[in-house]
Amino acid sequence: MMKGVLATIGALPGATTDARAAATLAQQRQAAAGVQHAATTVPLNAELPAGREVRIQVLGRFEVRVGGQGVPPAAWQSRKARDLLRILVARRGRVVPREELAELLWPDEDITRTAHRLSVLLSIVRTVLDRDRADADPAVLADRAGVALDPVNVRVDVDDFLEDVAHGCRLYEQGDPTAARTILMAALDSYFGEPFDDEPYADWTAALREQARSAHLRAHRTLVYLARGAGDIDGAVSHALVLLEYDPYDEDAHRTLIALLAGAGRHGEARRAHTRYRRTPPPRNAPRTGARS
Repeated sequence: MMKGVLATIGALPGATTDARAAATLAQQRQAAAGVQHAATTVPLNAELPAGREVRIQVLGRFEVRVGGQGVPPAAWQSRKARDLLRILVARRGRVVPREELAELLWPDEDITRTAHRLSVLLSIVRTVLDRDRADADPAVLADRAGVALDPVNVRVDVDDFLEDVAHGCRLYEQGDPTAARTILMAALDSYFGEPFDDEPYADWTAALREQARSAHLRAHRTLVYLARGAGDIDGAVSHALVLLEYDPYDEDAHRTLIALLAGAGRHGEARRAHTRYRRTPPPRNAPRTGARS
C-alpha cells in the first residue's frame, strides 16, 4: 500500500527530486512483485489536473501543455513570443533583465524602441500559460527590472533530468548502487534529445545544451561503473559505446571498453575496439602524451 502511495506522489505536479526518486524505486519494487502501476514520470501527453500545472518540454522538441492540454501554435501569435519563453526556460528560473531579453530578441535594434514589443510578448506568454488558471499563481514573474519563470508553478523536463542525474550520481557515491541505477535509467528514459533541438544555433541555448549533454554523459559513465560492479558486462559495454558515440575522443571510455571486452574473453571485439581507439585522432590542441598502446 505504501509503495503505491509513494509512486503516486512522485507523479504529482511539483514533485521534488527526492519524491520522484522514491516513486521510481517504489515502482520498480512493485514491478518486481508483479504489481502494475502508472509510470512515475508523468508524460507530457498525460492528463493532468485541469487548469493547474504548466509543463514545458525542451528535450528533443519544444512543447507546452497547460492543465494537460497542448498549446496550439496559433496561440503564441508570433515566433518571438515562443522565443521569449524558450529564453526564460534556458535560464532555469533565474531573472533575466529586460534589456538583455530585448537584445536577444532584437539584436540589431535600439533597446529603447523594443520595450513596448517586449511588454506585448510578455502579455502573450502570460495569457497562454495562465489560461484557465485564475486561482493559481502566475507562471511568469516580472517587474520593471526583469522576467523569470516561476519554478514552483512551471515544470520543465530538462530541469527534472538534470536534478535526477545529479541525485542518481549522489546515490552511487553514497554506496547505494541499486537505487542509483534505477534513478539514472529513469532519467535517461526521459532524455529524448538535446535541449532546443529545433533551435540549436541560437546563442542563448548553448549553456543549457552543454549542461544537459554533460549530465547525459555523466549518467552513462556512472552506469558503466554500476553495471561493471554488478557483473553485467553487456550493460557496461552498451553504456561505454554510447559514451563513444557522443564523444569519440573519450580515452577513459575507450580503455574501459577494451578492458571489459578482454576481461570477458571477447578478444576479437577487444582487438577491434583497440584498433578503433588507436585510429581515433586526438582532439585538436590536445596535449601530446605519447603513443597510444
